[in-house]
Amino acid sequence: MINQNGVYGLISGTVTTIMLQPFENIKMALMIPPRRLQHLHAQNNFFNNTVTSCKYIMEKDGFKGFYKGLVAASFKAALGCYIYFTGLRYFEKESMTAYNNFIASSVSRLVSTFLTNPLSIIETRF
Repeated sequence: MINQNGVYGLISGTVTTIMLQPFENIKMALMIPPRRLQHLHAQNNFFNNTVTSCKYIMEKDGFKGFYKGLVAASFKAALGCYIYFTGLRYFEKESMTAYNNFIASSVSRLVSTFLTNPLSIIETRF
């Protein structure tokens, strides 16, 4: 069941999640601002709001605040990429048309999303 493409997907999902997790937490602070920052977000100044959110995260939790939810997010991304690339390999045929590639990719993504969605909820709760 373990295949090389799936393992490469697992590694890439983990590495990219580690690199992008701070941006995910900043995005969450911008989308759902803490009570203390809600009046600042009414200004609709993206740069100012982003800087303020970063300062808030740093004050509240320090540097580790940018990596909250990393375990759940990494596990979700690794599992999702593993399933996706394994699925693509499973559906791959010698001569596939663009339509067949589209269908194979869509089915792989749907299965991956369906199986990892509970981890998205866990990640968001952190």
